[in-house]
Amino acid sequence: MVELRHLRYFIAVAEELHFGRAARRLNMAQPPLSHQIQALERELKAALFLRTKRSVALTEAGRVLLEEARVILRRVAEAERLVQEAASGTIGVLRAGFVLSASYSLLPFAIRDFRSRYPGVELTLREVSPSEQVRRLTSGEIDVGILRLPIDCPGLESVPVFDEALVAALPSGHPLAEKGSLPLQALARESFILFPRRHGPGLFDVIQEACREAGFSPRVVEEPGEMSSILAFVAGGLGVSLVPESLAGHLADRITYRMLEASRTCTQLAAVFSPQRASPTVRNFCQSLQAAGRECRERVDSLLGPP
Repeated sequence: MVELRHLRYFIAVAEELHFGRAARRLNMAQPPLSHQIQALERELKAALFLRTKRSVALTEAGRVLLEEARVILRRVAEAERLVQEAASGTIGVLRAGFVLSASYSLLPFAIRDFRSRYPGVELTLREVSPSEQVRRLTSGEIDVGILRLPIDCPGLESVPVFDEALVAALPSGHPLAEKGSLPLQALARESFILFPRRHGPGLFDVIQEACREAGFSPRVVEEPGEMSSILAFVAGGLGVSLVPESLAGHLADRITYRMLEASRTCTQLAAVFSPQRASPTVRNFCQSLQAAGRECRERVDSLLGPP
């Protein structure tokens, strides 16, 4: 069987046309090199060199092998490079799902960072509900999800990437909008616009628990399935909502955002993936998400001030 080392030995002799120089180039003795070339000729059943006491020349079979051997070794070197890049996560394909609210805050920063660091990775992004993300992560249809914790799936691993407080979103002109901040209890009699739980269980549960601790259950009058619709309904005066602080600034001419006094209510965006399929590319994307979380925090603080 022809081995790669045989091809390397042959190329050295073919380029030097001298067994002694080829042996020195290969850092080996000349007799073993001659034996390896003879073994290669027996394996191929063809003479590769014309040998005399004064010269060494390639036969026609040798010229053909030289061309092919160079191609083979170049391809092997390229394959080794690609394998190393794939093992380090610098090339490949990454399929990511995300909740819509992440596209308002974290995602643009993360995409920019990841593409600048890993241009060889093909990044595919799909907006997917949290429950559907969990299903697709479990089945292997996506490699990583961006959603709000908590999730009810022990088999998945999560990496927190952005913690943010909830803020009150009020229609411009609302009496409470005149205050710099307000207690959550001040919203007890308001009409709420919230996700149905099936669309965002993590955020839904956080809001419900916060209201319960404030002594009331929110009276929900609209349950749109998209964050953009929640903001549109608030802007239209249909009610109020509690939204992640990173959304502050959206529809700012029609929505007033107010911090909640003495509130520890926060929501956490996380990268979620299956540990069994956590490739280096997934880990690299998580790092970009964490970097994006830090950049997003700076932006939010500039809008609302430190929490």
